[in-house]
Amino acid sequence: MQLKTITNKASQEGPHLLITGGVHGDEFEPMVAIRRLAGPDAPKLQRGQLTLVPVVNEPAFLRGHRTGKDELDLARVCPGDPHGSPTEQIAHELSQLIKQADYYIDLHTGGTTMQVSPLAGYGLHPAQKILDQQRSMARAFNLPIIWGTDGS
Repeated sequence: MQLKTITNKASQEGPHLLITGGVHGDEFEPMVAIRRLAGPDAPKLQRGQLTLVPVVNEPAFLRGHRTGKDELDLARVCPGDPHGSPTEQIAHELSQLIKQADYYIDLHTGGTTMQVSPLAGYGLHPAQKILDQQRSMARAFNLPIIWGTDGS
C-alpha cells in the first residue's frame, strides 16, 4: 500500500506537521477540509514541512463505508502489519508517516452513521511537556469539547 500524500516544504527549516483525514471511508468532511488546505487559496507555509493525506483509507472510501472489505477499523489496528490485510497494511504505512512527523492532527467526524459533537482530542502522554503541547494544540481548534484519551 502507498498512501497518497501532498507535501509542502518551506524554504526555512521548522517542524513537520502531518494532517490526515479519511481514516474512516465515510468521513467526508475532513477529506474536503484537507483538500482545501492543499488548494490554491491555502496560506503559504512560512517554515517547516506540511504533509497532508486527505484519504488515508482509500478502500473504505471507495466503498463509501467506514471500513474496507476486511471490516477492520483502521483507527484500531495501528501500528499495523506490512504483510497483513489491506487495512493492516494501511495502518503500517500511516504509522510510518506518523513517526516522521513532529506533530500529528487526525481529523474525524461521525461519518454517515454517527453523530459526534465537535471536539478536539489529544493523547494523555506521561511526559508533561508533550502533554501540555498536545493539550495546547487541541485547545487551538476552539471547539466546545477538549478530550484527553489514553488510547485504550
